[in-house]
Amino acid sequence: MTNTLQSVGVGLALVGAAGCDFVQEWQGFVYPDRSTLTRSVYIGKFKTLEDCRAAALATLGQIHRATTSVG
Repeated sequence: MTNTLQSVGVGLALVGAAGCDFVQEWQGFVYPDRSTLTRSVYIGKFKTLEDCRAAALATLGQIHRATTSVG
């Protein structure tokens, strides 16, 4: 699980416009291969960090299951 947590990348995007209310959203990215950070998978936008983190961990779990079930 430590490797999985180290592979989670979460980007913060603060979106706002002049004259509009300030909106905060989280954009999630995962890096399936820790040996190279050149390949990321975008997982979407989220209203909370907790939702973003949960989606990132679920995506990494799916990727891990897919790569370990092959062969």
